[in-house]
Amino acid sequence: MVIPEFFIPKILPLSMIKKMLADNSYQMLYFHPRDFDQNVPTPKDFGIVRNTLNTIGTSSVLPKLEKLTKHFSFVSISQALEQINTEELERVGY
Repeated sequence: MVIPEFFIPKILPLSMIKKMLADNSYQMLYFHPRDFDQNVPTPKDFGIVRNTLNTIGTSSVLPKLEKLTKHFSFVSISQALEQINTEELERVGY
């Protein structure tokens, strides 16, 4: 399975997230604190698209995270850096 460089865990189905994590030896998930806020403000100035992206999935993200922690082991970024040989990582340029 090809993993996108970036995906938003709060909007993907749990089954897809589990598949993506199981198919790879290393994955990083990032949750913004706003992802858990079911009362995030939706100012009209932001427009419908940004407000939808800010609010979609907020009610399901905490249960997803709790289920993921029961199925997978997670470590902090500093712990991951200790486990990875960074000299072997592919260099990506922008």
